[in-house]
Amino acid sequence: GAGENDFRYTVDLMIVDKDVWRRHKSSVKVLVARRSECSPFVGECDQCHVNTTLFICDKCKNAAYCGVNCQGAAWDAHRRMCGIQGGVLSIVSMLDSADSKFEHAVGTRNRSVNVQQFRNVFEAYKATLSEITRRMNVAMYESTSQSILEKDWILRFIAGRCYWGLAIAQLHLKVFARARKYVKQALDIAMDIDDEVGMELCAVLNNYLKSDGVQK
Repeated sequence: GAGENDFRYTVDLMIVDKDVWRRHKSSVKVLVARRSECSPFVGECDQCHVNTTLFICDKCKNAAYCGVNCQGAAWDAHRRMCGIQGGVLSIVSMLDSADSKFEHAVGTRNRSVNVQQFRNVFEAYKATLSEITRRMNVAMYESTSQSILEKDWILRFIAGRCYWGLAIAQLHLKVFARARKYVKQALDIAMDIDDEVGMELCAVLNNYLKSDGVQK
């Protein structure tokens, strides 16, 4: 029947785009490794903005500097953010847990169980996004430099993927208006921080949302 076809349509979403999903998972792992496991690495110094060999802050595992001079120069501003940024790995863990719930929900063929699972998926991405928002609000309150907050692209990266998660959960639950709202927010972030995989994920959702089988 029509309901069965609609259900198959949503489940097929991840089967068709499994390669995109693998790139999403890989990009999150690379993001964490870059800041927590791969010191030193090459990138832009958080203080002098020169592209060179960097070393991460031992405490927060997030800020990265080219040497002790830049680290010392940045400390007065960074110390207000250091503890807050140190929670990035826990947020990534929350995102990974939400992704796992999504993978499990996609593989479920029982419609009634599937609906509840996608509600749980939605709540998991929402909780991750709420934690990011909380940390950003604290950072904005404690930081003397707005540029410090704006530069923290890791949290924005995760926030963009969370909005995508909210969008795809709503798509599976057939709440299409909200799905469009969330995917727009995800795409805005992905474009702003040049997250190519994020943009590709959003393109997949937008294509489905524009298809004939989706209600306006």
